[in-house]
Amino acid sequence: MPIRSRRKNASVNGSSHHDAMTTTRPYRKALTKEGASTELLKLQDQQWDGKVVEAFLSSRK
Repeated sequence: MPIRSRRKNASVNGSSHHDAMTTTRPYRKALTKEGASTELLKLQDQQWDGKVVEAFLSSRK
């Protein structure tokens, strides 16, 4: 997959996962925004593009 497509997909996935983690689900309570941010940072460069995670978190400040 071309890097441009991966980055676009990674940004959508990162923000989507952050939203999913901060939303209460029938099977678990929502994480705080700080908790969800910690999870994104913990998994950057493994599950999500690290540069995209940094940009996403910077945009939320």
